Amino acid sequence: MRNGDAATWEKLHELGLKTTSTEEKQNFYEALAYSTDPALIKKTLAISLTDELPTSRATYIVSKVARESDRPDLAWDFAKANMKALLAKVDSLGANTYVSGLFTFFTDSARIDELKTFAQKNLSPAASKPVETVADEIRFRADLRKRLIEQVPALK
Repeated sequence: MRNGDAATWEKLHELGLKTTSTEEKQNFYEALAYSTDPALIKKTLAISLTDELPTSRATYIVSKVARESDRPDLAWDFAKANMKALLAKVDSLGANTYVSGLFTFFTDSARIDELKTFAQKNLSPAASKPVETVADEIRFRADLRKRLIEQVPALK
């Protein structure tokens, strides 16, 4: 699906809807998360609000899009707009890590402040440890990205 078009997305979605195999269903839906087309990414994210998938898989698809589409910003924008519905599908323990988990794939250290601000306003104090862990991950990724850009002339 990385280079797939709307017809490919529709076919994979149709196959995911029709199969009775849990493993196949998971594979088809996860394949949708690899799209790089913003319109198809948004269609994939919207599935998380439906009953097409079990709740744990529905919320997981948002994280999968953040990782595989190379557009964690679209996944985060979607999650912010639909946070109440998404957190309703997550158990109380998972709610403490769900939001920070969506930030794991950012490489811009400015996202750390955004995560911390959101967590402080919207999450319980129990989320502070996962938030700090992900903040460290973002710092690492941002530093690594900077060093790679400096070392590889084609990336400048």
